[in-house]
Amino acid sequence: VGPGDGEMACGEYGPGRMAEPVEIVAAITAMLAGGEKPLAGRKVLITAGPTREPIDPVRFISNHSSGKQGYALAEAAVALGAETVLVSGPVNLPIPPGAGKVPVETAEEMLKACESELPCDIAIFAAAVADWRVDRVAAAKIKKQAGKVPNLALTENPDVLGTIAGLGGKRPRLVVGFAAETEKLIDNAREKLARKGCDLIVGAGALLVRILLTPVFVALWLATWMLRIVWSVVRFPFRVLARMGRAIRRRWIYGRMGALSDRPYAT
Repeated sequence: VGPGDGEMACGEYGPGRMAEPVEIVAAITAMLAGGEKPLAGRKVLITAGPTREPIDPVRFISNHSSGKQGYALAEAAVALGAETVLVSGPVNLPIPPGAGKVPVETAEEMLKACESELPCDIAIFAAAVADWRVDRVAAAKIKKQAGKVPNLALTENPDVLGTIAGLGGKRPRLVVGFAAETEKLIDNAREKLARKGCDLIVGAGALLVRILLTPVFVALWLATWMLRIVWSVVRFPFRVLARMGRAIRRRWIYGRMGALSDRPYAT
């Protein structure tokens, strides 16, 4: 493990920096875990976090997504031996050791980044992409005026999941979407599954809570892995999002994604 590049204790900058503790622990864990790597040689694309759609140079439209679910899935994909690429909106999380990261801000940037990573075998869209953006971004800060509210015209953002799921020859063999819902979870997740054209949807009952005064979305339950053909529903009990990737790996990924081990990239 290592050495890495960066600033060292002596004040110099370059190769020779000790690897980060998280990288050392990850390498030790991988050695001790052993076992099969059903996704070795396969490429997995995962999106995570929110997007930020600018209103003016200092304001933006976004949401409370923490990115933890996508990052946990990336960690699980690396553990399965996959070449893992994480297309991430702005979050305050360390990159899972072994995964590559493409940072983005807006929905348009996320779609372009995903398209540039094709072909891949599996695409998991866990990011909370803003549905709308401002039609015209102000060049300067919009000043507050007493008694006047600015009129912001919105336009629809590109559909990242639907676009990738609807591709022809470059479509990943497995496309997974997420649906965070506050009501009618199963019905809304099923509708999204059909509308987006993905192979699987994960429905999560969402609740906005405050953790250390910071508002974040948490999953009350990861409710459904739904296969498009058989419409099967598997319920997961409540777990912290950072642990959900490992639970999904145990219950589903080993059995389903491992079946891709002998399939080539789509061309």
